[in-house]
Amino acid sequence: MRTVMAVFLLALTGCAEVEYTPYSGGQQKWPTAPGAFVEKRFAVPIYYGDPPRAYRVLGMMEASGRRRTRANKADALQAAADQAKKMGADALIVKEESRENVGVYTTGEFGAAIRQAHAKVIAIKFL
Repeated sequence: MRTVMAVFLLALTGCAEVEYTPYSGGQQKWPTAPGAFVEKRFAVPIYYGDPPRAYRVLGMMEASGRRRTRANKADALQAAADQAKKMGADALIVKEESRENVGVYTTGEFGAAIRQAHAKVIAIKFL
């Protein structure tokens, strides 16, 4: 019974995972741009394009967030931004995003899709 309850609560609240791979090698003159789309509602700014100033790459993060009925990109990005802030990153650059159905949650008469959002981002530190 406890296992069933734990699975039920996990399905209702969702979960997130972040895998971090540190960058190894010499830093380069990474690309910048005078403008980019940027989300500032997370723990660190998230750029959809090259940021406007010089930076060094800390590493790559692959994040996923799962939710019953509607996972959105914010689920994965929230997890990545929180982890990036903890490790001292100033911002993230989005490289890939996706969403997919990964299962179905049912309670007899009611059924709902379980969706998972994925994001691959680069963690950076401004110079």
